[in-house]
Amino acid sequence: LCSNDGCWRPEPDQCLSCRRFSRRRTCIESCNLYDGEFREFENGSICVECDPQCERMEDGILTCHGPGPDNCTKCSHFKDGPNCVEKCPDGLQGANSFIFKYADQDRECHPCHPNCTQGFKIPEKEMRSNKLRPL
Repeated sequence: LCSNDGCWRPEPDQCLSCRRFSRRRTCIESCNLYDGEFREFENGSICVECDPQCERMEDGILTCHGPGPDNCTKCSHFKDGPNCVEKCPDGLQGANSFIFKYADQDRECHPCHPNCTQGFKIPEKEMRSNKLRPL
C-alpha cells in the first residue's frame, strides 16, 4: 500500500506516502465511493467522508461529490436551497426578521408567508401519507 518512497515500518499507517489512497493517514486501496459503512469522495488521493446530511446511496450511485451539505446527491432529511439540512429553518434570526420555512412533500424548504410568526406544520395525516418526517 505504500509508495516507492518507502515506510517507517511495514504497516499501512507507517508509509512516507501512499501508492493509491489514504484515509486518516492510513494507506488503502480505494475510497468507499459506492459501499462501506460510511461513504466518501476522492479529494486527489485522499478519501474524505461525505457530510452527515447526505443520504447514503446504493446501486452504484455516489453519495456525494465533494465536501459539505451542498454536495450531496440526495439529502437525508430536508433541502434548503443548495444545502441539505436536518430541519427547515424555524425562527432563525435573519438580516431583517426571523426566518420560518416549511417542507413540501418533496422535503424541500420554502419560506412561510411573511405574516406567519410560528412556522408551518404539515398535518400528521398528510405527513404519514407522504412518508415525511415531523419537523
